[in-house]
Amino acid sequence: MTDISFSYTLSDGSAPPCRDATGAFVHTGGAPLLDRWSKGARLMEQGSSTDGARELDRCTSELDRWGMAHGAWRMGHGEDCQQCPTQCPMPNAQCPIPNTPIQNPCIQNPCIQMSRTVTYSPAHTLVPTYECFNRCTYCNFRTDPGKSPWMELAHAEKLLQALQGTGTIEILILSGEVHPQSPRRTAWFQRIYDLCELALSLGFLPHTNAGPLSFEEMARLKEVNVSMGLMLEQLTPKLLETVHRHAPSKVPQHRLQQLEWAGQLQIPFTTGLLLGIGETPDDWRDTLEAIASIHCRWGHIQEVILQPHSPGNQQTCKGSAFSAEKLPEVVALARQILPPAITLQIPPNLVQQPHLLLACLEAGGRDLGGIGLRDQVNPDYPHPHYRALAEILQPASWHLVRRLPVYPQYDTWLPVRLRTALTHWRNRIAGAPY
Repeated sequence: MTDISFSYTLSDGSAPPCRDATGAFVHTGGAPLLDRWSKGARLMEQGSSTDGARELDRCTSELDRWGMAHGAWRMGHGEDCQQCPTQCPMPNAQCPIPNTPIQNPCIQNPCIQMSRTVTYSPAHTLVPTYECFNRCTYCNFRTDPGKSPWMELAHAEKLLQALQGTGTIEILILSGEVHPQSPRRTAWFQRIYDLCELALSLGFLPHTNAGPLSFEEMARLKEVNVSMGLMLEQLTPKLLETVHRHAPSKVPQHRLQQLEWAGQLQIPFTTGLLLGIGETPDDWRDTLEAIASIHCRWGHIQEVILQPHSPGNQQTCKGSAFSAEKLPEVVALARQILPPAITLQIPPNLVQQPHLLLACLEAGGRDLGGIGLRDQVNPDYPHPHYRALAEILQPASWHLVRRLPVYPQYDTWLPVRLRTALTHWRNRIAGAPY
C-alpha cells in the first residue's frame, strides 16, 4: 500500500485519516486521544464531573470527527494489521455497541454510524450587500449591481450589540459579489473585512462566504475569520448553458481553485452541493470525489452542505424543488465517498418533513448548520428554532449540541487572537445543553 504524506495533525499531534493512492482510508495515530479519554473517565469517577465531562466531550468530538472509533484505525491497514485494536477503544459505558469486535476496516464502521450527536451553530447573518454581478436563475438573494445599499458599520454595530448575551456565536458574513474588475471591488472587500473585525471586537466568531476571492483577499480574511466557505454546487459544465448561463463566477474551475487556495492557506473551510438544478446522480459523484481529492491534499474541509434546491418568490426561473425523498440517498453517497473527517450538513429548514430529516441523519448527516433568525439565501424557508429541532431529534435518540464555526482540530491553524476568542467560547459551551 502507498502511504500518504500528512501535512496536518489532530490537536493531540496524531495524523488524521485520509486516502492512499488506492482510495483506501489510512490512519497512523490516535493513542494520545485514548489517554485523554481515560483521564476524563477518571475525573468523572473521582467526582470532578465538570472537568471530566469537558474532557470526554472534546474526545468524543474528535473521535467522531476523525473516524477513530470502532475500527477507523484499521482503515487501509488490512485485517492482519497488528497496530490496530480488535475491540472498540471507547469505554463500554460510552460505546453504542460495547464488546463488539472490529471486523470491517471500512468507513462504514459501526461506531461512526451509531454516533447519535447532531450539531448546529447558533448564528446570525450580516449581508454587506445583496448586489451581485451573477444572475443564477434559481437565486432568491441577489439584486442588480447598484440597486442594493451596502450595510453601514454603524448599523451593523447596533445589530451585533443587540445579539450580545443571546447565545449567538457565529456571525456569517454573506455577500453578493462585486466583479473582480470593478472599481468598487476594493471598497467592497474592505467593508467585508471591517464587518468581520467588528464582529470579533464584540465577542463573536466570523465566518465569511462572499463568492470567489483572490488568493490575497483570502489571506487577509484569514486574519479575521475562524473559518470560511464557498459552495462548489456542481462541477458539470453543462449548467453554464442553463442556470449559470449568466453567472461568470460559477465556472467550476474558478470554484475548485478557491478550495485549493483555502487549503494552501490553512483556512478551515465549508463547501457543498446544490441539488436539483439540472445535474444528474453521476454529477453528484463527480463533485463529491473532487471535494474528497482536494481535502486529502490539504485536510481543511470541515463540512459539506447538501442543499436541496427550494424554489422561492424572487428567482427568475420557477424550477421544481429537489425531491426531499431523494436526499437520504445523496447523504449516503456522500458519506461513502468523502473522508470521515468531513461532516455532512443538512439544512433543516429545507427538509421540513421530520421523518426525512431523521432519515438523512441515519444516512450519515451529523450537522444542521447555522440556525438563526433568517436564511438569507432561502428567505421563503424560515429556520426552525433549535428547541423545535431538539423535540424532533430526542424521540429518535439524537442529541443536539451547539458547536463553534471552526472544529477543534483546526484551532492551531488560526492566529493567536482568534484562538483566544475560541478558548472563551469552548469553555463557555463545554458540557452545556443546547
